[in-house]
Amino acid sequence: MMATYSEIEGRCLEFKEKLTTYQQLYKTVVAFANDVGGKIIIGVQDKDRKIIGVNEHDLDRYLEEIPRAIYEAITPALQPAMAVKLMSGKQLLEIEVFPGNKKPYFIKSKGLPAGVYIRIGSHSVPASADILEDLQRMAGSENFDSGLAPGVTVQELDPLALKSYYGKHYSQERLVSDKIIIRDPFSGKLAISFAGVLFFHPHPEKIFPQCEILFTKFATTDTKKISRSIDFHGPLISLVDEVLTEVQSHLARDFKLKGARLSAQNHIIPEEALRESLMNAVIHRKYYLSDAIKIALFSDRLEIFSPGNFPGPIVDLRSGVSYSRNSLIRQIARNAGLVEKRGLGLIKILDTCQHNGNPPPDIYEGEGDFVKVVFYLDQNKKIKEQSIVDYNSWPTGLVLLREWHQEKRAFTLKELAALLQCSRNTAKSKIEFLLTKKFLYLKGAGPSTRYEWQ
Repeated sequence: MMATYSEIEGRCLEFKEKLTTYQQLYKTVVAFANDVGGKIIIGVQDKDRKIIGVNEHDLDRYLEEIPRAIYEAITPALQPAMAVKLMSGKQLLEIEVFPGNKKPYFIKSKGLPAGVYIRIGSHSVPASADILEDLQRMAGSENFDSGLAPGVTVQELDPLALKSYYGKHYSQERLVSDKIIIRDPFSGKLAISFAGVLFFHPHPEKIFPQCEILFTKFATTDTKKISRSIDFHGPLISLVDEVLTEVQSHLARDFKLKGARLSAQNHIIPEEALRESLMNAVIHRKYYLSDAIKIALFSDRLEIFSPGNFPGPIVDLRSGVSYSRNSLIRQIARNAGLVEKRGLGLIKILDTCQHNGNPPPDIYEGEGDFVKVVFYLDQNKKIKEQSIVDYNSWPTGLVLLREWHQEKRAFTLKELAALLQCSRNTAKSKIEFLLTKKFLYLKGAGPSTRYEWQ
């Protein structure tokens, strides 16, 4: 019986059973270089992860020919690392592609823009015009947030927003030093950066329509009936608090009379967890995408949708690993006291929910280039200590599987995705975790593949 590769395909990993032509590699290599890097494993079947290996003759040929083939087919030039790995008695070829610093990378024969690919989930797809523009901006070492906001003058900055951040005394030199004001390279005049608009313009949504936060409350568990809808906009300094006040007003419980008014003593979702989730969305989203941040409150859950995937690969939500997409926005938010230390946001979300007795939220990337956080409102689904398996160490959402574990119930990838209400790719990542922890083993192959408890 063939052994199975422990990891599954995803944003940073792809399998190839064999290479009939090196053209099979180029899209993936380009996509990895334009994203956060990744590995291509030759000798593993991509459908069922069976390890078939690579024979000695092909290995020698690949090691000699692949570096030159990639060099000649892709520009700017790339030099991947190659290594032979022994697994279950079979030789595998590992091709590691590092994130490039001369983006956008593209296939020469296709040219620009057709030859530019990026990684979405486990697929290499053509880059859209917006993403191509962002890659070109990265090549110039300029993040979107520190770039020029076209057509906006320094006089449009909101004095009240500036005072709430800097205090009464601030100078134009300080604003230039902090990159709130930047110099237009063409006209030579001072103008406002995108981050400056986001934090200190009275109406950022008039400059960039995506700078809104949309809140919708639905009457039931689906989207058929809307009971309340609000579009929030304005300087980010005050925007997050306005949104939180509205959302928490619908999640209040344990009221107590204070004077002539009722005051909420507690909320279904901890305020710290909700604030961190919203700040993560505001700071790390892809602002060049046209979508707004959306908050949807259903009768059984609250969802926060943020355009753009994670800035880097997140395998363990509790790892503390942090990647930065909008470094200037993050710096301003941190100086304003809106966020704490880098890398602690996801940990705080999980810890505050656990301490409050809430079900752990689901935090995942979607294949449509977004991140979603889902808080569940059922207070009866509290985490319980287990003598055999520590469910609190599981990635978000897997606590729902504890009943299946106790029943030793086998399941398919499709069944897990339905249980967790997530995409197949997200379900795959959770199965990978369980396999590496030896909670599960794989049985069968192809469409009949099932996962059984150890």
